[in-house]
Amino acid sequence: MLAGAGIAGTVGTAQADTGASAVCETGWGSLEKHVSPTEDYKPPLVNIGTAQYECFDRMVLDFKGSAAGSIGYRVKYVDKLTTPGTGEIPVDGGAILQISVGPNFDPSTGSQSYPGQHGQPLPGVDITGYQTFKDTRYVDAPEDDALIGVGVRARLPFRVTQLDDRVVIDVAHSWNATS
Repeated sequence: MLAGAGIAGTVGTAQADTGASAVCETGWGSLEKHVSPTEDYKPPLVNIGTAQYECFDRMVLDFKGSAAGSIGYRVKYVDKLTTPGTGEIPVDGGAILQISVGPNFDPSTGSQSYPGQHGQPLPGVDITGYQTFKDTRYVDAPEDDALIGVGVRARLPFRVTQLDDRVVIDVAHSWNATS
């Protein structure tokens, strides 16, 4: 299902439409999904890419120098994307998927590792024409973690897969078993 190292290189790429309805897995649910990192060291976020597939839209978060299980994540639907001190960040769409991964700085240098700007769309991520993704926002979180808001068409099922150096989030196009 996952194309290994080619996942992050598919930014903005759509799969061909065959004209036939695909049978799509949708049993992922829409409840919070989280995994705690297995180590104290949390690798820094360095890149975010997206891709369109026949049954879902995909977001891939890449990390520098990570090992299996060291990343950790928390992905959930929220009513509003907020942070203490800065208030609400507007996000277009029928629902907001909040992604918390960490951090947005290189622990060895202290420098910013991902070029996101507070309250702005994710740099280099173009979701124009996507079926499910409608908006993206980066948030300067008060903790160590990077916080991303994804506006989606509706509160749809999603799954999260953690690989050695990335976290992959797929959001289904519908609750039905066909696209």
